Amino acid sequence: MTTKIIYKNLAKEATVQTTTANSAYPATNLLKDQKSYVWRSTSVAQQSIALVWENAVIVNSVVLAFTNLTAASKIRVLVFENPLDTVPLYDSGYINRLAEPLSDIDWGDDPLGLTSYSGEKSSTVSVWLPQAYETKRVAIQIVDDTITDGYYEVGCVVVGKSWAPSLGADSGASVSIEDTSTNKRADSGDLRTERMCQYRTMNVDLSSMSKRDRKFVWDMIARNGKHSPIFVALLADDVSPMLEQSAQIYGKLTNVSAITLVYNDLFNTSLSLEEI
Repeated sequence: MTTKIIYKNLAKEATVQTTTANSAYPATNLLKDQKSYVWRSTSVAQQSIALVWENAVIVNSVVLAFTNLTAASKIRVLVFENPLDTVPLYDSGYINRLAEPLSDIDWGDDPLGLTSYSGEKSSTVSVWLPQAYETKRVAIQIVDDTITDGYYEVGCVVVGKSWAPSLGADSGASVSIEDTSTNKRADSGDLRTERMCQYRTMNVDLSSMSKRDRKFVWDMIARNGKHSPIFVALLADDVSPMLEQSAQIYGKLTNVSAITLVYNDLFNTSLSLEEI
C-alpha cells in the first residue's frame, strides 16, 4: 500500500489560465479551497488548465479534485522548464485515470462507465509523475467524449511535491462518508428526512515513521495546522482507479495525535482529516 501526501499546494502560488471559462465560474476558482466555488468550461471540446509560476517550483504530483469527469475521460500532464518552452520536460500522454480494469468488472452488473462519480457525484483525478521536476509551467489537458453536462467542472487543482512515508500507512486506515441529514418522526408516524450535505473523513495511523518521516509530519503540522488543507491518497497508483479515488481526500486536519518515540528511532502518530 503506497500512501502519498501533498501538504503544500503550489498551484496557489501560480497564475492560472484555462482554454475557456464560464464568467460565473472563472478559472481563479480552481485556487480556492471551497467546493462550492468551481471552474466550468463553456465547451466540451478539449480543455487546458495552465499554471505559470514567476519562480521555479518542484513538482511530482498533479490532482484535479471534485470534477464531473467520467470513466471515459483522459488527462494529459505536461511539465515545462520555462513558461514559453514548447518542448516539455515531461509529457504523460493522454491517460485514463478513472476507468476500472476490465478484469475487475462484474459483467452484467457493473456498468462500464462506473467511477466514484456515479455514486458520489464527484471524481478526483490524480497523476503521480515518475520523478520531481523543476518547472515554471504545468499544463493539464482534459478530454471526455461521453460527458453529458455540456461543460467540464473542476473544484480544485492541487500541484506539488508529494511525500510517501517509508512504510506507508498502517492497516486499518479508514475513509467514511458523513451525512449531516436528520431524521424526525412525524405525528403521522412517517419518518421524514431533512436532507443535508455529505462529506468524507479519513483516519490514518503512521506507527513506523523514520526520523525523516517524523520531520515531514512535524513540518506539515506546523505549517498547515487545522487551517490549510492537505491531499492524502492512501492507495496512490492502485491498479483500481475506483479504489484509489475512494481512499483519497483533500481536506483539513481535525485532530493530530502527539508524535511519539516508540523505539530505535521509530516514531508514531495519527492523523484525522475532514474533506473541505
